[in-house]
Amino acid sequence: MDNNLEKIERFFKYDLEVKKILNNIVPNEKDFYSDEYRMKYVDKLFKSLDDISFYINNMMGDYLVYNDTVNLFNKKIETIKGFINSESFYRLMDNGYESILKFVNLHILSMRASFVESVNKGFFGYRLFYGDGVLTPISINEFLHYVHSYIINNIKIYRSIPILKSSDIKDNSSGVVLRGNNDDLADSLYEKILKSNLNSYYMDIISLKNVILIMVRDLGHATVFEIDRSDNNCIFVKYFIPSNIDMEKNSHLKGINANKSDYAIGEFQTSKDNMVKDICTLMSGIATETDIKINNKTR
Repeated sequence: MDNNLEKIERFFKYDLEVKKILNNIVPNEKDFYSDEYRMKYVDKLFKSLDDISFYINNMMGDYLVYNDTVNLFNKKIETIKGFINSESFYRLMDNGYESILKFVNLHILSMRASFVESVNKGFFGYRLFYGDGVLTPISINEFLHYVHSYIINNIKIYRSIPILKSSDIKDNSSGVVLRGNNDDLADSLYEKILKSNLNSYYMDIISLKNVILIMVRDLGHATVFEIDRSDNNCIFVKYFIPSNIDMEKNSHLKGINANKSDYAIGEFQTSKDNMVKDICTLMSGIATETDIKINNKTR
């Protein structure tokens, strides 16, 4: 397997593992029924932090995430572990389950609305100053979100994946490209897109084991689709439109749940039988620069 393809497959595997750990790390009242249970939770917390450190450091190392971010992440991990190993943490446990839950939420699970907003505005394809204005992550979950957004919106990473099929490509400025692994579903999507009349000059489709990634130039500047097909019964689609050119038009998109002046975000569930149709229908409904010109002429 190509090294760049291995890296992106590994990223999604590790990203999923961290999310599982974060879900499992949330304390419950049973963890504090006795001293024995409390110590078991402390051990789980320590191991979870070690595992998270391994996964996120490998993700950042594979994609050369900025050194300052790497250093801050490792400092955060060590600071949390240091506090857990102190008398202060044990006094906190004496205060009861809610005190530990508050600590875990604050330092590990929380995500500031301002941080998410800065990521949405700073990480998107074809941005001249990629990552400019993104706030520094504070919690472990913020570091994960930072790395995830940094990778799936990075056009250089898309272009590093080997090509399987492509339409007419002219200086990386036009065409539809299928990359990654041979797969019937991704191939069907590629063929359907070629036959669709979409207002996009360039599109990258990456076919992976459990995920299909798509970056579409000129639909909302550079819309990204993340299609999770790890569940045999259902496919989960997330999309991010970094430039919300026409809020009214985009308000009708399937699964839209954040329709802001700068960007739009949506997610929905579909089936293998309907996925190709749903994705192409959604793409055809995303506002473009052409819509602005048409609207201006009709005013």
